[in-house]
Amino acid sequence: MTGSLPKPTWRCIRVAFGHGSAVDMNDSLDETCGVAAEMAQSPEAAHQLVDLKQPNGQELAAEIQAHQAAFVYVHNQSCSLTSDQIPNLQDLGLLEAFASFVKGKDAGQSAPQILYIDATLPEATVEELAEAGIQYIVHWSEEQPGSQLIAAHFGHAFCAALRNPVTTIPEAFAVASHACHVHLGSKPGPGQAPAALPCLRSAQTPALPSNISVPLPQLEGMDLSQGIAAVVPDWDSVRLLAPHAELRLLACGQASLIAPHRLSFLGEALRALLVLEVRQLTVTSQTPTHRMPAHLPAGCTAMRCEIQSASGACAQVVLGGPQEVLKNPDLVEHALRQTLAADALSLQFKLPPPSLPVPIAQSSDDIAGGALVVDALAITSVWVVQLLRMLCSVRIASSGC
Repeated sequence: MTGSLPKPTWRCIRVAFGHGSAVDMNDSLDETCGVAAEMAQSPEAAHQLVDLKQPNGQELAAEIQAHQAAFVYVHNQSCSLTSDQIPNLQDLGLLEAFASFVKGKDAGQSAPQILYIDATLPEATVEELAEAGIQYIVHWSEEQPGSQLIAAHFGHAFCAALRNPVTTIPEAFAVASHACHVHLGSKPGPGQAPAALPCLRSAQTPALPSNISVPLPQLEGMDLSQGIAAVVPDWDSVRLLAPHAELRLLACGQASLIAPHRLSFLGEALRALLVLEVRQLTVTSQTPTHRMPAHLPAGCTAMRCEIQSASGACAQVVLGGPQEVLKNPDLVEHALRQTLAADALSLQFKLPPPSLPVPIAQSSDDIAGGALVVDALAITSVWVVQLLRMLCSVRIASSGC
């Protein structure tokens, strides 16, 4: 899929600039470097993270060649989790050398796919890097620099989204932007200043995934150019049998999160996460149901299916449809990808009734590292609850918490 990092091989180079010692650089990993901290916690066996302190262009090129790095992250080693403005990258010589390296004939497959710069850059430098052939450049605008706190939050969300092997870089950028808007309280509309977030320079526009991003299956002897319904009889009778459920979430933040515009961003980000998980799911088992659902069309049957999402989380769902369709494992898998992606988009947050007070933010050492959390309620399907619970378990286990 275009724009996704070559995973599970995460080979990344972290470049620090500015003043500070090597000890400062290592100590700041978990606290201030959202991108690098997320990379360092990546569970992939082939993960590599190489640290470089103020290298010159030749040293950076050599490390990229040696490690076949797909991701180069440049940051200020003296940054902190504060509202201080993101710094300027004053020494542009490194990036000029980087651009020359990518242009070089000897770069070959060693050219990184993404350059992420946690600093403000002149537009001319961004253009030079793009013209050199770097596909994706994340940077901060000189006209609208953000804070170091926002930069850390965005970096964590961006790289966390890229842990999913089917997520494209523009999709990860869109998810991270929505995650930041939840906390920034950004409001669209006339007179509203947009929140200061990074920019993405690429040929693709950042956008959240939708159910139309589910890829068509490769079925022998079938031309699916006109859609699967055109060649598979009674395809429109296939349906997901998914009972609704209430989902209680603990969202990190203040009670001000429970507001329509903030929950709107949170809902869009969560729906996107679910689509990313199920659009290339695999079916691990399927068995006929003991009882036939009464509301299925005549001639249809139902199968109970165990699924595994792109990140390895599991859930159980029931799919109904014509017997000929459910006999074909490839059609069952595609039907579940389509129907679950569409069902994921139905998740909706519920605001407390006007007569009730907004939930109070609370904290516990056992939850989110002691950060403030607030209750949020969403209406969704049972499989979503199963999947999210499993994803949280996988993440906690991989981080060693």
